[in-house]
Amino acid sequence: MLAEKRRCVEAMEADVSIEGQRAFIQLRRTLDDVRWRGEDITVLNRVVIRPPYTPESAAALQEGDAQSQSALMHVRKILSKPFVPEQKLTACCLSPEGNGDV
Repeated sequence: MLAEKRRCVEAMEADVSIEGQRAFIQLRRTLDDVRWRGEDITVLNRVVIRPPYTPESAAALQEGDAQSQSALMHVRKILSKPFVPEQKLTACCLSPEGNGDV
């Protein structure tokens, strides 16, 4: 439960859309090295996901690198799965007032 709360707090660190927060949490469920870089999400220092945070908006940071391409395929697979349900995201990440304060 504590790990889930930590993921939620990290998802809320950046001033991004609900879609971005969902994508971040979805990725963090499987991968540890997921970080915000402005409004972009970086994964394993090999993949960047830009708004609107869809599988198509993910790109390898180093095009010719086999490990980056493998990471990109894995990230796209994760992002293609259904996102965190709205009620679960709200329950773990938003205060009762709905203003986003944790």
